[in-house]
Amino acid sequence: MITSDDHAVAAALLVLINASDEMLERHAGTFTRIAVRLQRRKKSKCSTSLGSGARLDELLRVYDNLRQYIKATAESSIGGAATDMDMRLLDIGLDHERTDPGMARSWRLQLRKGLALRSLASEHSAWKTAKEAQSNGKRGETSLENFPRVACFKAAYGNATGLSNLQNALARGDKLLKYEAIADSAAASVPFFFAWTILRGTRDKQLDALHQHCERQAGWKLLREEGVDAWFSDCVNAYEVCSESLRDG
Repeated sequence: MITSDDHAVAAALLVLINASDEMLERHAGTFTRIAVRLQRRKKSKCSTSLGSGARLDELLRVYDNLRQYIKATAESSIGGAATDMDMRLLDIGLDHERTDPGMARSWRLQLRKGLALRSLASEHSAWKTAKEAQSNGKRGETSLENFPRVACFKAAYGNATGLSNLQNALARGDKLLKYEAIADSAAASVPFFFAWTILRGTRDKQLDALHQHCERQAGWKLLREEGVDAWFSDCVNAYEVCSESLRDG
């Protein structure tokens, strides 16, 4: 719909087109400001859409592999506990990635790592919400230092490194949960367990565009038809049951 403002701008542009060079030079500063505004708007619009980088092609391989993974039961997919402490600490992969890069690339560890990250982020979110409700606005109650899981991270990695590792884990877990909320599907985050660099390189305001991209891909549609949602729900439940009893260890 063309408005009166559109007509006014068109008339002004016509005057500019026919203006003398001397007149245009006198108003050069105004033109520069307009150009800067347009550039900022263009940049803002681009930032909410996805680039067409080759990294998105990695999802095609992930979809094919996941079709094989989801044929297994949840219990056999995640395996058992390998520690007598909060196993999410190990499943995040900090030790594995440093001592055994091959193991860090195994699909089971990547699955468990993703489950651990989202589990930890979910627990922290619930804890923070409860603390905010109880604190009546008292400052400091929701500080990460007060989160019950801080102790095991510090015990494993030292005070400063432990807190930093926990912060990084929560940031990654929160990103997975944000994507799940946008997609309205917990299983939607699973491909990024195996292609984390894609999600890491996607800004929060681009997550919807990423979701739309994935929804159009035949590989993802096929996965949903073959039961990835039910399989992942079972994996989440099995992982929580397996890890819950060790969280005070």
